[in-house]
Amino acid sequence: MKQSGKHWLFALVIFTILVGLSGCGKKDDGPVSMKGYASGIETATEEETQVEERSLYTVSGVDTTLSTMTFLNIDTGRYEQYSYTDGTIFKDRHGSLISAASMVPGKVVTLTLRDKDLILDKVEQSADAWEMDDIGKFSYDEENQIFTIGSTKYSYNEELQIFSGDTAIELSEITGQDTLRIQGIDRKVLSVSVTTGHGVIQLVNTQALEGGWLSLNHKSYYKITENMQLEVPEGTYELTVAGNGYGGSTEVAVTRDEQTSVDVDSIKGEDPKYCTLTFAVDVAGALMYIDGSQVDYTQPLQLQYGIHSIQITADGYDTWSKRLYVNSPEAQIEIALSGDDTGSTETEPTEAAAGNEEDTTVEHKHSDSTSNSGGTNSSSGSSSSDSDAYRKALSEIIDTLTSNNNSSTSTLNQVVNSLTN
Repeated sequence: MKQSGKHWLFALVIFTILVGLSGCGKKDDGPVSMKGYASGIETATEEETQVEERSLYTVSGVDTTLSTMTFLNIDTGRYEQYSYTDGTIFKDRHGSLISAASMVPGKVVTLTLRDKDLILDKVEQSADAWEMDDIGKFSYDEENQIFTIGSTKYSYNEELQIFSGDTAIELSEITGQDTLRIQGIDRKVLSVSVTTGHGVIQLVNTQALEGGWLSLNHKSYYKITENMQLEVPEGTYELTVAGNGYGGSTEVAVTRDEQTSVDVDSIKGEDPKYCTLTFAVDVAGALMYIDGSQVDYTQPLQLQYGIHSIQITADGYDTWSKRLYVNSPEAQIEIALSGDDTGSTETEPTEAAAGNEEDTTVEHKHSDSTSNSGGTNSSSGSSSSDSDAYRKALSEIIDTLTSNNNSSTSTLNQVVNSLTN
């Protein structure tokens, strides 16, 4: 009996377990949200929603390593950072697709985010924002927070974003040597980006050429002082020095926000140098003065390297005067007094220096010739006899057109032709 009771109790336990298992079937309570992983990629059964941010932002930074972008919320003045993916859409202000690399700091944009994880779904340049590029004429008033572009004044506030490349800088670091890209809304500037910056040329060992002259690309001229510094736009220059009979040139690469040292003593040469100059003046009997002394310009002249003043006078013409920057072994200079010549035509690098000293313009009182040798603003006058002929021809046209009698076509053509002869 005992053995039979144990079997019965064991059977009862098994039955109870089976009954319990039969109640554990799947219950259909409607759809549920689940996230799983397939090949390491997170997938969601729910459809992800998008949230469009209504605020305007300026791009403050892009980290391509972490795939993040930082923005300044223009409304709140707070910085916000979001991630972007290969699926993030980037558009310019016209709605065209662009790359993430085009979203450089300073761009004014709107954002669309994925609701669940705040990943950037779309970044678009604002169509309401204006952008000006290659701005070289500007000024700013930090006290009154006024930024002037050309002659137009704009306001800005403490949230103004200023960049040099990808680096945030202070407004005071921008100088007149820089070129800018500026963005804003209405009459307010939101961001300023330096597209072409500036660097410094530091001259050393200047003793032998102090008081002489330096030129950059034969366009800008500077009087050499002791160990002088020049703040210039970034780029590559041909730097030429001349003075006290010495001279030479070298190529200088100026890097943004960096100082480039130039040893003047190493490029000036060992011995005083002279240039053989020949002149061609288009007015007979003109007198030439170099450094205040009259010279015979019909013969080649020897001038030491450096700056020399040259002056030419002739009866009936305004005085022609220039500073002549001499730094080549030989040169031929043609001077036209009978035209509006603003410079001389010569073999580089001997040239007429302009920009830091007076004159450089050539005028004339009377003209027997309409030719202009090298002038930038060519003009010629009409003689009194020419004016009388035109006035007479015009009067004949008026008389012909207003006559009560019908004039012949040939007569009218003769009058008109007289204007073009």
